[in-house]
Amino acid sequence: MKNLRKEPILLLVTMGLCWWIWSSSVATPVNTRLRPSAAELIKPDAIKSVIAEAYPDAMTSNRDLFRTPSESAPLPPRELVLPDLAPIPPLRPPLNPGQSALAFDQLRWPEAESRLHEFSSPEVAEAGSGQPSVAPIVQDSDSDYAKVFDKVILDDTNYLWGEVLNPDKQRLSRSNQALLNTAVNFDWLSVKSGLLVTRFNYEPGRVVKIELAQTLKNQIEGEIFELPDGAASQPQRISLVKKLLDIARAEPWVYEDAERLAETLIVNAEGTEEAHMVLLSVIRARGDLTKEFAYLNSLPEALKANAPQFEARELGSFKARLGLWEDAEADFRKAIQTMVTDGRSQAYLARFLLNRGRIREALPAAQAAARHSLRNSDPEARYAMASVEVECLLALGLIPEAQAAFGSLSPSADQGRHAYLQGAIAYAAGDLAAAGSAFERSLEVAQLPESRLGLGYSQLYSGAWDEAKRSLEEAQNQSPTLRHMALAGLALLHERSRHPDVALEIAEAARVVNPGDPYVLYMLGRQQRLNGDYPSAIETLQIALELQDEFAEACAEIAMALLQQSRSLNEESAASALADAARYADRLVSLDHRRSYLPYVELQAALYLALEDYGRAREALSAASARGSVYGQMGLAVVDYRQNRTRMARTELANMATDVGQSTEVRNFARKLVADIDDHASKEQVWDRFERRELGSLWPGTRASNVRPRLREGRLEFEGRPNEATFARRTLSRSGNFLSLAVDLQVAPGHLNSFAGLRLSTGRDDRPEFLLEMGIGRSGPQVRIVDGAPRAGELEPDPVLFAQDWDRAQSHRMEVAVESAGEENSNQWVVVAYWDGEEVHRAEVNRLRPQGSVPMNIDLVVAGGADASLSFDNFRLIRRKEN
Repeated sequence: MKNLRKEPILLLVTMGLCWWIWSSSVATPVNTRLRPSAAELIKPDAIKSVIAEAYPDAMTSNRDLFRTPSESAPLPPRELVLPDLAPIPPLRPPLNPGQSALAFDQLRWPEAESRLHEFSSPEVAEAGSGQPSVAPIVQDSDSDYAKVFDKVILDDTNYLWGEVLNPDKQRLSRSNQALLNTAVNFDWLSVKSGLLVTRFNYEPGRVVKIELAQTLKNQIEGEIFELPDGAASQPQRISLVKKLLDIARAEPWVYEDAERLAETLIVNAEGTEEAHMVLLSVIRARGDLTKEFAYLNSLPEALKANAPQFEARELGSFKARLGLWEDAEADFRKAIQTMVTDGRSQAYLARFLLNRGRIREALPAAQAAARHSLRNSDPEARYAMASVEVECLLALGLIPEAQAAFGSLSPSADQGRHAYLQGAIAYAAGDLAAAGSAFERSLEVAQLPESRLGLGYSQLYSGAWDEAKRSLEEAQNQSPTLRHMALAGLALLHERSRHPDVALEIAEAARVVNPGDPYVLYMLGRQQRLNGDYPSAIETLQIALELQDEFAEACAEIAMALLQQSRSLNEESAASALADAARYADRLVSLDHRRSYLPYVELQAALYLALEDYGRAREALSAASARGSVYGQMGLAVVDYRQNRTRMARTELANMATDVGQSTEVRNFARKLVADIDDHASKEQVWDRFERRELGSLWPGTRASNVRPRLREGRLEFEGRPNEATFARRTLSRSGNFLSLAVDLQVAPGHLNSFAGLRLSTGRDDRPEFLLEMGIGRSGPQVRIVDGAPRAGELEPDPVLFAQDWDRAQSHRMEVAVESAGEENSNQWVVVAYWDGEEVHRAEVNRLRPQGSVPMNIDLVVAGGADASLSFDNFRLIRRKEN
């Protein structure tokens, strides 16, 4: 033992002590009960509460543990009605040149609109007024004959009217010497009928003078005859060709004269580029694609040497009109590479890209065209090249830059076009007075149809409805290529003047003329929406978006159409439509990159409110409220209210109702919302889904005969042959507290013809003052109202039958509600009965009033005397809170 060290001994003692402590902690005392873990416990069935079942989504964190249990509970937040969304302002028609979809926000109609008025109707003379109905007859005179017939003067007193047949009659009419040496062939025509009287062949010298008829053909031939020969006449010939092309828009036969005159340019100018451009413009104006293609493939070598870029550039223009986009662009770029300093090629490429919607790519080419335009000797060609830059800047919405570029143009080159371009810039900037003046100046110089169209748009915007109507109709008749835009303007005109059906008809005609124009489709879709044809409107506007995917206004119209359509759809379809509308609204707001446009933000907020997405609704409403939107301010209060922040919502609205800075209308609307909140807070609801064993104290007035009402599988059942009326009854202490009642009723195959359903009554059971019975009777679904106890000998009213094709195998929802008879008679109630959600009967009643203080019995009843087999479920009563 002496050899043992103390360290091993201490180790052994420590180990023994640890073992003793561990064994004592895990040992089970003999007299101690075993305690199973929580996981081992068997969970007993919880007792279900009627109220808890009625409100499965109710919050329990705020329960008052000391409150007396009650079967009633407050109603969930009501649907507060916000002010109506402001109508989406229309988009003014874009001009050409004008804004593209990227800058369409500059063409929006102002949010504050002036009061509109109707077209002034034409004056009609009263019958018997003595005014002539036709213009007075004026005797024909020589001046009238001179407009149609040639005049051949034989001497001082003798002359004839008819037609000179000589091919050189222009020379004969200008030279007396030529008449001395030339025989005149002449048809003497009757001035009354225009028929041939006699044909003369006058010998030289017999005719003293010839005055040709003042016809357009003679005027044109006269101007061509007076042109000097040789290259020195090139400017006059080019000017006359352009004049003839303008005339040919109304008189197509003039194209032939213009083409013959343009062909002389090729000979006189020895194949210069300018001469070929003039001839090519005539061929293109005639629309002869075959001749144009043949012409471009047979250009003379002299032209190719002098202007090597000409062939590729003009072939690119030809292919662009055929829709061969890739080939056309390749030809334009080839022409630029061939001669970089050719401003016309740069302008062609810029305008091509502009028409293709590639505006940002078009601007550098347009700026290059403007720089190189000074190399061209033709002032009009220089103007055409430089003005493309203005068009691109307008399309991008860069109005100050467009005004600066316009200031560098020379107005002397093409005064009519210059004035039009000035008007287009003013129209884009919203200065409609200046735009109208510029378009009028343009029309004084040249009758350009686009100037007439721009003038009509300006007059429409300023409210000069009659003048706008005339201008747009003249533009429609003057230019077939602008007819669809003139019709679109007329459709907008009729919309603004409150003629939606006429506007729709005109918009449909515009689509027939040009079904591929995005604005025309937008205008048609808008008119379809305003006329209530939502599916067609959505389809039309989606096509517009396919053609122009940055068309924000088309997105707005689709979103509004889906919102309006959802109000007439079932719950599932409406939710889907609202979700689609919200996606369009999101796209709409993202496209509105210049500023937060208030009507669009409000539309987005309204859609998210309808979808009950309160997070996104609050974001949109906050953005609208920041811009002073009343809709946004009230909408934020509504979101607080729907999220059970009632006190906060009421305070916000109460502040608006007393804010002297608000308008009277806003204050009154805010007061109404506050009153709606207070009124709703005074209501409560009672649910009973019968998910228990006994009716209990909730139906204290129940009367049972030989057949007792019983609860089974969550339904209140009547089964058997009752010898008298049997019912489950509950009573309201005041009939004026009643608001609505709904319950499901289902009859089994064994139920016979005894009445079963819902009964409301006041007064004694044997002589009620008011009685309403709704349910299944001998002839099917029926409702009967007795308003006042019948007098002696007076028969009770017959029941009103409805829903003749009802399904016995299904459960049907019965509902009875009361509503006010109107502001002028607010103490009068109207009783409304619904069957499966559809109104089937309504009647004004006198014995049931909002201030009624007598008790009201509510019975779920079955009459006696026949086999009964039916059940009730989902009882819901809404009432005023009882003090």
